[in-house]
This record gives sequence, C-alpha cells and structure tokens, in this order.
Amino acid sequence: MKYLIKLESFTESKTYIKTFEKINIGSPKKGDWVICNEESNLKNFLNNNIGFCYGYKERDEYKYRVGYPDNIPRNFENKFNRTLYNGENLMARIFSKSEILYWSKDKNELEAILASNKYNL
Repeated sequence: MKYLIKLESFTESKTYIKTFEKINIGSPKKGDWVICNEESNLKNFLNNNIGFCYGYKERDEYKYRVGYPDNIPRNFENKFNRTLYNGENLMARIFSKSEILYWSKDKNELEAILASNKYNL
C-alpha cells in the first residue's frame, strides 16, 4: 500500500506535462514567444531569456524579427537594434528558423522550460 499514488498528485503531474504539448507547433508566427540560440558570445543570454517574435521576412529562408525587453546587458547592446513595437521599446535581432529552439503562444510554457533547464530537470 505504500506505493500507491494519490490521484491528486497524479492529475497535477499530468497537467504539468501537458503544458509542453503546445510548444513548437508548426513554425514560429508573429506574436509567438521564443527562445533562441546563436553560436556567438550571446548564446548564454539567448538561451536564458524569452523574446517576442514581432515579424518575419519570407526570402530564401524565413528570417524572424525577435525583440527582447530593455534588459539587455550593456556589453551586448551593440549587438541589438533598438526598435519600437506597439509603444514598447524592444532590443531586436533577426534569427533564422534553425536558430529558434522553442516557440509558443503562451509565455508561461517557455518559462517552465527555462526553469527545467536551470535545475537540469
């Protein structure tokens, strides 16, 4: 009897796992929250911060415009372009689809991924 799982804890964990089902569906779209990766000195910053996809260009390869809030470290500011989107100041960069690791309409889902990466879960 000591190995029995309470129904409450089972449904909670099931709900928690289901939140990841809405990540990386289709391709990133305008309005999605994203976590990016780039092979540069920005890699650690990009892997640990959530950006906002506010547009894309359709050319040889999709090029996504991703904005980050104004919390960029000073030594990285020259690597971003300052832009205004819906009345909010963003520090923006352009990424290809292969550089976008995760995307979702719900920012909370990406925050859960960052938390799980932080604690190696």
